[in-house]
Amino acid sequence: MSPSLTTRPLRNTRVRRVAIMLAGLGIVVGASACNAAQQPREDFFYVNRTRVTQGVGQLGWNPQLAAKAQQWAQHMADTNTLSHSSLTDGVGGGWSTLGENVGTGGQVVDVHDGFMNSPEHRDNIMKDQYTSMGVGVVQSGGRVWVVEDFEG
Repeated sequence: MSPSLTTRPLRNTRVRRVAIMLAGLGIVVGASACNAAQQPREDFFYVNRTRVTQGVGQLGWNPQLAAKAQQWAQHMADTNTLSHSSLTDGVGGGWSTLGENVGTGGQVVDVHDGFMNSPEHRDNIMKDQYTSMGVGVVQSGGRVWVVEDFEG
């Protein structure tokens, strides 16, 4: 099953640095044997692995964005509709740029691969202005619904 994807960036005139750093990922991922609670971290791992191999710094984990992304992934799964959230809903102040990737597919790795094969989604993943992200993943009807929310 090929993934379905969509992306949306947003800029804010309020500029403030967000400095969220992780000492290390400390994540071991098995692409086929990952339980539902681990799937958001699985996607986070794929994003940061891609960024590091391309010479772009790692993103920090943002629990506020993760909660927003998880709620939106659940909404998409419940409605069986791929769509974007309102980027600013549920996001506090202090950001200068926001972005979102949404997709659905058979497994988290399939959606990540689809994102990387789409110029707009890849641009969101590789954007060096982003400093943190949150991921939401829901399994429903043999599919995963993935939301990646980015902040810088």
